[in-house]
Amino acid sequence: MTAHIAALHDYYLIFGSEITNKGCRKFLRLDSGSSANYILKSMKLKFSGENRARVYYLDFEE
Repeated sequence: MTAHIAALHDYYLIFGSEITNKGCRKFLRLDSGSSANYILKSMKLKFSGENRARVYYLDFEE
């Protein structure tokens, strides 16, 4: 598990399953929205909404 996935797992435990690009940037302390977008898309998460209204659903249930 990479560091950013481990950090997002912590986010999931603290805040729940929904995360936005902005929330990801804030929690991971990223300056770039495209970096957060790359991380969230690489995890192949379910999502709803488009563009700025997109919400990703973290799923760490095992």
